[in-house]
Amino acid sequence: MKTTRSLLVLQIQLKDIEANMEQLLDKVYSTSVAMLLTAVVSVFLFGFHLSLAFFLSSTFTLILFESYKFDSNREYVQRWLADFAGLLTEWIHHLWNASESVLQAAGIELR
Repeated sequence: MKTTRSLLVLQIQLKDIEANMEQLLDKVYSTSVAMLLTAVVSVFLFGFHLSLAFFLSSTFTLILFESYKFDSNREYVQRWLADFAGLLTEWIHHLWNASESVLQAAGIELR
């Protein structure tokens, strides 16, 4: 009986690990596609050198698509980007979607 229960617990844990790995692989794939697309556009459209294009694509991708995962509580933004510290948490990682009134309340002017 104890062995059966242990096996069931182990099976449930393995399913959780498998689900987490699938989510991680989906995120890695989508990030890689975005990085590659940005690099290709940089090379062909703007004539950048390939190494510069990959550097720019990785930086651009992290800023646009990954920042909310690594700084969900705004600590980095409040410390290093003080101009954006007054912005509400829900808009901090995509302020270009915020309404004009939200930006004005935070003292931010987009041009």
